[in-house]
Amino acid sequence: MTRPFKPAATGGAARVPAALCGAVLLAAATGCASLPPDVNVSASASIPTGPAPAGLAMADFDGDGVIDLATANLGGDSISVMTGDGSGGFAEAVDFDAGGAPSDIGTGDYDGDGTIDVVVSNFGPNQVSLLRGDGEGGFGEPETYPINGGDPNRVLSTDLNGDGSLDILTTNFHTDDISVLLGDGEGGIGEASEFSVDFDPIRMAAADVDDDGNMDIVTANFGSNEVGIMLGDGSGALMPAESLAAGGSPASLVVEDLDGDGVLDIATTSFDDHELWVYPGEGGGEFGDPLQYPVEGTAPVEMTSVDVNADEITDLVIANASSNDISVLRGDGAGFFSDPSVFAIGGDDPRGGLIAADLNGNGDPDFATANHNSSDITVLINSGIVQDG
Repeated sequence: MTRPFKPAATGGAARVPAALCGAVLLAAATGCASLPPDVNVSASASIPTGPAPAGLAMADFDGDGVIDLATANLGGDSISVMTGDGSGGFAEAVDFDAGGAPSDIGTGDYDGDGTIDVVVSNFGPNQVSLLRGDGEGGFGEPETYPINGGDPNRVLSTDLNGDGSLDILTTNFHTDDISVLLGDGEGGIGEASEFSVDFDPIRMAAADVDDDGNMDIVTANFGSNEVGIMLGDGSGALMPAESLAAGGSPASLVVEDLDGDGVLDIATTSFDDHELWVYPGEGGGEFGDPLQYPVEGTAPVEMTSVDVNADEITDLVIANASSNDISVLRGDGAGFFSDPSVFAIGGDDPRGGLIAADLNGNGDPDFATANHNSSDITVLINSGIVQDG
């Protein structure tokens, strides 16, 4: 994510200026008397990780019913595991070998033993590594599986072929393709198959975007300034479909029903233009012209969806790599979003990941960022909605 790219033409995109976001939201939301309530968020802890975390995952690794965190450490050839205490605190990181240059991390039960395992993409060696969990927060030696793509930067676990077992996918930044490794649910991982995408895929999400019952893949293509859609055939193969023009260097993805119409929408962020782009879904794999929103941070690189303010409406939270903060844009349920509320993280360059979950048990979603340059995790606690007056 260090190469500059010029933004593509925006076509029919409609930019929503910062000064008008609230007004547009209110006008669009029938019966909405006020903006969705804002929240109080503050950084509460910094947890050291291995060098240069590039991926962040959450799961209950030790089986105690509490969320734990793990990072893939690009500069340390390791993962760091930090077990949670359920009150927003985390134990000191324990590191495990993860093969060369781990660039992202995913979780799941790949062998059907009831414990959480970890998979990482290895950027330099062009492989994925599977670390089997012991159910107590520990992991075995990495089992490596080669791919044919070059420089895998992201890894995703999903059931791509509908057999009930997790499969492993990587986006391959410098060969412009996706690798698919099918799992058998008993710990076996098949040989990689590659499927071409546009220039420099940097993010992907899995969802059935065309409503045919098969899992599809959506990619953020950093180099071509597009969001790509790859349609699944149900057997594990992918076929290129529509590409959506995006802002300069799209860097994150959310695929979810953001306007409550029962159809999936797509959201991405422009790393160069510091904007959120939202594409309303029209069904059948088609998407309308996007709306654009400023994020009030620089270099938005990570995004997640969550109901931050307990109004039963999906909101978007974005981590900004250069300004070292997160932006919270509250949804109105009709596909529009508020002006962002911005909260400093304290760490340096949260490109390593962003998660949202109730980390302290108060019922509100909290956040954690993996900070690539400062080699730590920031825990941000959500203390609830801002009260008027």
